[in-house]
Amino acid sequence: MRELRCEGCGDRFRCRSDDDQACWCVGVPVPDEARVTLAGTSSDCVCPACLADASLAATPAAASLDHDR
Repeated sequence: MRELRCEGCGDRFRCRSDDDQACWCVGVPVPDEARVTLAGTSSDCVCPACLADASLAATPAAASLDHDR
């Protein structure tokens, strides 16, 4: 298990990507668009909140809401 600081918000969190057990992020559905965005802004894992925010921002409903503003 790795102790990390999120590059998105600075919060500390744990990543199990180097463990025998699956990390918490394995169960989080992440659209391909969000993966591309995160890969361009982060060099490592991000915290649960930032992953959820990136996933939400990549959904078509969120994009149409942003467009209407």
